[in-house]
Amino acid sequence: MTPKEAEAHKLTHNLFNAAKISFFNEQRIIYDSEKIDTDIVFALVAETSEAIWNPMYGIRNMGPYGGACLPKDMEGFVAWASRRGYITPILKSVHKINKLMNQKTRI
Repeated sequence: MTPKEAEAHKLTHNLFNAAKISFFNEQRIIYDSEKIDTDIVFALVAETSEAIWNPMYGIRNMGPYGGACLPKDMEGFVAWASRRGYITPILKSVHKINKLMNQKTRI
């Protein structure tokens, strides 16, 4: 590993952790307001989410964001949250960047 790669590793590691924390905090605000027990939900996500238990999930070049689930669930949740007055800047950004990256892979 070169010094540049080592620095990129350190930064990516910390940025990933910050993004993960922000994601769960955004969800916690919504779910707490909806009286959903986040301790139960998040513990189950930690057991079942490919992105948590499969360390290679999503890191390959232009990882998959498509199919029947991810975009549909993202759009549905963001629309539902918006109708209820919640803000979801992280989810909106995630959806936007993945749509852009998806278009780049099809060019």
